[in-house]
Amino acid sequence: MAGSTVEAVHNDNVTHSPLPEDVLSDNSVEVALWRSLHVQLADYTSLQLQGTLTRHQFQHFAGLSSTSLSGSAEFSHKFGVGAEIPVLSFTTLIERSLFNDSNRNRSLYSGGLALRQRIQDEWQWSVTAVYERQAGDYGPAAAVYTPAGPKPGNVWDLASWQLALKAEWDLSASSWLAATVSYRDGDIVATTHPYLEVLEVSSDVAMDATFGNGMIAYRLKATSYSFALDWNHALGASSTLYLGAERQWSRGANDLVYQTGIIRGGFLHNF
Repeated sequence: MAGSTVEAVHNDNVTHSPLPEDVLSDNSVEVALWRSLHVQLADYTSLQLQGTLTRHQFQHFAGLSSTSLSGSAEFSHKFGVGAEIPVLSFTTLIERSLFNDSNRNRSLYSGGLALRQRIQDEWQWSVTAVYERQAGDYGPAAAVYTPAGPKPGNVWDLASWQLALKAEWDLSASSWLAATVSYRDGDIVATTHPYLEVLEVSSDVAMDATFGNGMIAYRLKATSYSFALDWNHALGASSTLYLGAERQWSRGANDLVYQTGIIRGGFLHNF
């Protein structure tokens, strides 16, 4: 099976800045092409392999634009016969991304466990736990010093884990609504002008010319919460239209808080 997705996104805080004066928004378009292979290993056990090529293009901050190639494998097991029997799955993914701003080039590795189950005819729930590690190619050190001395600059080496709970409700035979609540703990990157309160709690810093001269990217630990609501509508047997909104809240040391709002809409088609 093969397919494609076209998605338009508005992000009201692409810098992830806790400082209002450095909050910047942008619009982007993402186009993805994928091909998958389904292997039935046993009566209730299967393996899904998928390769995906993605281009993500930003309107104003071209340095964020990227081309990615990923490969994933999902091993699933259903615990018996029937629509309401739970399914356990393990997914692993490897992705390579090249950005217009080459300092952001990275390799990403993730692994996750998910349990999903349909409840009656209209409802389905799932819970997912994912660990993700990102290895950045290079981050030039920023000319910034802290009371403890200068800090290194590879801010795009990140690690995190996330727990998500999702509920889906069938509105009709062709439409459904999905609500997702998630918790994330780990590294984030925030970009601001030089700011001592952020610098003191960051582990790495680097100049971030994507957002203009004098802007600095900081890597720091934070906990994040998000809520997403998505409406989906099937257009025949092979296409789906979707619209969604998401709100994210992140808090780091020194009570540094930033919020991000995302609005998205897209079209998915299976060949």
